Amino acid sequence: MTSSVLEQIRSCHEDLERYERVATDLIKTKSKTQIEYITQQHKINYYLGRMKETNEQLKRLYQEKDSLLKKEEGESTTATRMFAFIKQLEEIRTFHQASGTASTLVTSTVEDVDLNELVTFTGDEAFGRLFDLNASHGEFVNLPFVNQLQLNGSFEVFLNTIKQLHMIPREMKANKEYEQFLYNLLEYLKSFFVRVSPLEDFDQIEEDAMEYFGVLWRKGSWKGWDKVDVEIDEMIQGEAEPEEMNEEGMDISSSTLPEKKDMKKMLCRVCGQTVKANLFGFHRNGKKHRTNELKLRLMMDVSKDVEYVLKQMNNETSENSDSEKKKAETDKPVSSKQGKGQKASEAEKEQQFASTFAALLRNIGWMEFMIFLFISPESQTFIDSAGNSSAPSEGASSSEKPSSLLMSLVFPLLGSEMNRTEVFVAKKRLNRLEEHRADMDAQADAAVERRRRRKKVAHEGEEDEDDEDIFDDFGAESDDERERRKAKEKEEEEDFDDDEGSVPYNPKGVPLGWDGKPIPLWLYKLNGLNQEFKCEICGNAVYKGPKNFEKHFQEWRHAHGMRSLKIPNTLHFHGITKISEAVALYEKMKKEVMNWSFVGSEEEEFEDAYGNVHKKKVYDDLKRQGLL
Repeated sequence: MTSSVLEQIRSCHEDLERYERVATDLIKTKSKTQIEYITQQHKINYYLGRMKETNEQLKRLYQEKDSLLKKEEGESTTATRMFAFIKQLEEIRTFHQASGTASTLVTSTVEDVDLNELVTFTGDEAFGRLFDLNASHGEFVNLPFVNQLQLNGSFEVFLNTIKQLHMIPREMKANKEYEQFLYNLLEYLKSFFVRVSPLEDFDQIEEDAMEYFGVLWRKGSWKGWDKVDVEIDEMIQGEAEPEEMNEEGMDISSSTLPEKKDMKKMLCRVCGQTVKANLFGFHRNGKKHRTNELKLRLMMDVSKDVEYVLKQMNNETSENSDSEKKKAETDKPVSSKQGKGQKASEAEKEQQFASTFAALLRNIGWMEFMIFLFISPESQTFIDSAGNSSAPSEGASSSEKPSSLLMSLVFPLLGSEMNRTEVFVAKKRLNRLEEHRADMDAQADAAVERRRRRKKVAHEGEEDEDDEDIFDDFGAESDDERERRKAKEKEEEEDFDDDEGSVPYNPKGVPLGWDGKPIPLWLYKLNGLNQEFKCEICGNAVYKGPKNFEKHFQEWRHAHGMRSLKIPNTLHFHGITKISEAVALYEKMKKEVMNWSFVGSEEEEFEDAYGNVHKKKVYDDLKRQGLL
C-alpha cells in the first residue's frame, strides 16, 4: 500500500508527539517502590528508542522528499486528480484483499508495552535490589590464590575481596582462570547496571573509562599494577641458605677453599630453585627461566613496551662468564645457518608470548578497573582526586584527567546494591546461626530419647539374666552354651542400636541430602521448600519452592495442560495456575483483538462530489435516495 510522502512525514510527526507526551507523563509520575521505579525507567527508555527510530525515518524522508514530490507531481500532470484518487483507492482495496484480516489489526506502540519483554530479574535479585553472585562465588572458591592466601571462601570474604582486587598480589593474578573469573563477574555487573539504569549511556561511560584507564596504564599508576622500583638482579638471584657445616658449626659452603668453591649455590627466586654459582648463567639462559623472567619484567612495569623489555633482557643475559665461554667453545659446533634460523624462530616465539602475556595483564587490569568503578567504595575518592588535581605537568595534556561524564557520575555505580547485598548476607548468616542452634537442640532431644531407649533395652536384658540364673540353678544350660547365647544376644542388641541409629530423626519432614540425612533447616527455608504451590492446570500438581514453581511454567506438564485448554502458553499466562483465570484472560484478549480489527461498515468512509466525507452506511442511503 502506497501513500504520499507528505502523509508519511505527517504520520511520523504525529508519532513523535505521542511518544513525547507519554514519556513526559511518565517522568512527572513519582515512583514509590523499586518495582515502580525500574518499570518507569524502562518504559521511558523504550519510548526514547522509538522516538530515535522515528527521527531517523523522518530524516530519510526529508532527504528523499524533493525527488519523491517531483515524481508525484509528474504523475498528477498526466491524469486528472479524480483519476489519481481512483487509482490510489484501487491500490488500497487490492492491498486489503491480498493481506486479509492480518493487516487490519491496529497495534498501539504507546499504550501497550510488556515489561517482561524489556527486562527480567532472577528471584535472588529482588527486582534490582540485590546481586545474584552465586555463580561468581563458585568460580572464586576454585581460584588458586584463595588457598595460597588462606581465605576461607565464605560469601562475605568473597564480597570484600572483589571490592579491593588490587590488594591481591599481581603474580597470583596473571593467569587465565583469574581472567575468566573477572570476565564473568564484569559481564554480570554490566548486565545488572543496564537493567537497573536503562537511561544511562553505558557505552559512552565504558568508552570514557577505557580512555582514562589507558592513561593510567601507560603511566603505570593503576592500583595493584604500579611500577616496582627494584633492581631486576635482586628480584632474580640471591644466596642460598648454607647447607654444609664443619665440626665447629661454621659455614664452609661459601669457603674460598679450592675443593669447596665450586659447591657454592645461588637461589633463583624466579624459578624457585637453587643452582650452582658457576652454572647460574646457563640456567638464566634456559627457556624456562627466560619465560619466568619475562613474565616478571612485564609485571614489574606494565608501562614499558614489549620490544623494549625483550631488548633489555637480551642485553643483560648476553654477558656470560669466562667459564661459560670456555664451555661454549668445547661444545659441538653447529652450522651458522641452522643456528641463526633456530634463534630467529625462538625469538619470534618469545616475541609472540610476550605480546600475549602483556595483553593478558592489560585485560586483567582493565576489568579490575571497571569492577572498581562499579562496586568499590574508594572509586568516588579516586575519581574526584584525579579530576581535582593541579594543572598537568610538563608534556601532559588535559586528556589525562577523567572526562566530564565520569566526573558527573556518582561512584560506585552500583554501590547501593552492593551495600544491600552485604547487609542481606550478614542478616542471613545470623538467621542461619539461630536455625543451627534450633537444629542442635532438636538433635540433643533425639539423643536423649535414644539413650532412654537403650537403658530400657538394657534393663530388660538384666531381667533376662535373672531368669538365666534360675535356669542355671536347675542345670538346664552349660557354661559354654550360656556364654555363646549371651554373645549372640549382645550382637543382636548392637545390630538393633545400629538399625535404630540409621533411621534419620526428621521431625520437620525436610528432604534428605546426598548423605541420606535431612538437610539443615536453614537451607530448607532458604530455598523456600517449606512453601507449596498448587497448579490446577498441571492436574493439581504441587511444587515445593518458588524456583521450582517458576520453572514449571515452561516445562512439558504445564505446556500440555495449556494445549489441552487450547490456550497458547505465552508470557501473558505466566503465573496463572487456575483454569478459570486462564480461560477468562484468553477470552478477554480475543475480545481486545476483535476491537482492534477493522470493520468496514463502521470505519470505511466515502467522499461525494462536493468533497463531503460520509460513513459507508450514510453514503449508501444518500446514493439510493438520489441526493448525491
